[in-house]
Amino acid sequence: IGAIVYFPLIFTGLASDDFEIIYRLTRTGMPAEGFFRPLSDASLIFNFSLAGGYEPWVFHLFNVLVHIGTAVMVFLFGRSISSDTETGFRHTPILAAVLFLSYPFHSEGVVWISGRGAVMAAFFGMAALTVSISRIGLAMRLAGACTFYFLGLLCYESVFPLPLMVMLLPQTRITGKKTLTLWAGAFALTL
Repeated sequence: IGAIVYFPLIFTGLASDDFEIIYRLTRTGMPAEGFFRPLSDASLIFNFSLAGGYEPWVFHLFNVLVHIGTAVMVFLFGRSISSDTETGFRHTPILAAVLFLSYPFHSEGVVWISGRGAVMAAFFGMAALTVSISRIGLAMRLAGACTFYFLGLLCYESVFPLPLMVMLLPQTRITGKKTLTLWAGAFALTL
């Protein structure tokens, strides 16, 4: 569905300040002033190197693939939550993923090459949520959630409140003062 919705976008040109930001990163090595998004910036430099220059389709393809990957994470997260609930909701995760893919507001981060930080942060945020409710051991859940949180922070600041979301999910099984302190301390250290 993501490929169908976003396929025409891949062959469009650069938008807004995309050229300026890519030029600044690849020619001067200077990121956008006032922003700290090194992983997002590194992905732009990677795409530039991969394309051998300003080939917009390479940048757009990357954004579309990350957006589709985020929809997969939405599905996996939804499936993890709904697996413990009534069977009548078994199609909810796929519906959530489809709505995520096709929601018009999400297109900004996909269309605007410089806006990919939001798409990347959403991917890592959903990965953190999914890992935090998985059935693996506490130490692995905590390490995975903090790692994905850190990667999300390197992309875009919208992922900042993620620890609160993780700790409020009943599926994370954060019970008791000791476990809550452990999770809060790990997220604070990550931040």
